[in-house]
Amino acid sequence: MKKMIALVEPEVLDVIDESLDEIFGIGKKKMIYYYIQKYFCLKREEIPNNFEKFLECLGIIFGEGAEVVKKVIFKKLEEVSLREKSL
Repeated sequence: MKKMIALVEPEVLDVIDESLDEIFGIGKKKMIYYYIQKYFCLKREEIPNNFEKFLECLGIIFGEGAEVVKKVIFKKLEEVSLREKSL
């Protein structure tokens, strides 16, 4: 697991939204959030405070394919973090 990048909640959710949109599209993103809430009791708004659980959910849902999703999310989180540091 990569070390966590210190970002505020809205930024984390924005990055996750953007990543899921990029990989799956908007409709499927909503379905993923619905599935995570229904079967893992994790609401979208709770993801920043339960990021490890969210990553575990992705692993259960997508198996080895979750690594691709995680890679995109971590890359975008890193980009946002670097952008903020340069300000």
